[in-house]
Amino acid sequence: MSVLIELSPLETLFMVLTGRGDQILWTQADVEEHYRRKRKLKEQQAAERKQVSKAPKESVFQTKFTDDELLRTSLRNTNTTYTEQNRKFICKIGNSDITICKTPDSNYEFRIIGDGNLTPVQNFYNKLGAEYERQLQKQICNNIREKVSKNPSMKIENEEILEDNSVVITINV
Repeated sequence: MSVLIELSPLETLFMVLTGRGDQILWTQADVEEHYRRKRKLKEQQAAERKQVSKAPKESVFQTKFTDDELLRTSLRNTNTTYTEQNRKFICKIGNSDITICKTPDSNYEFRIIGDGNLTPVQNFYNKLGAEYERQLQKQICNNIREKVSKNPSMKIENEEILEDNSVVITINV
């Protein structure tokens, strides 16, 4: 017994080109086998798409961070849970694993492995960068105060923090 099934134009062309045009009439078993193969192929393709979408995405961003201790203090002050291994700082932000490591040019870089959503990472970077700048400014001001205190001909006359958080130190010489 033969059964007539509907083939797509591509399937019909394939049958004709492979010399099986006379087999376009299939048995019930042929029809079932044909659709079983199609279902299996769709399932495999769906599984492959899931694997690709779940594959972690990796990104690398350069920073202006150079000082280990300032970075460590900034991470603590932003309440970031991190571990430190071989001068690398490792933390988890959102669905991303971040490794902050030193490059040969002495700056740190962010190596991010995650689901591709960089919004939480960007927010974290902005917060960490602002804290790092505050710590750097504090360190510079402390260095100035220390140098002035060691020189008897200098005296800090006034110290003022402006609205933009910049610091103005007036030194009397």
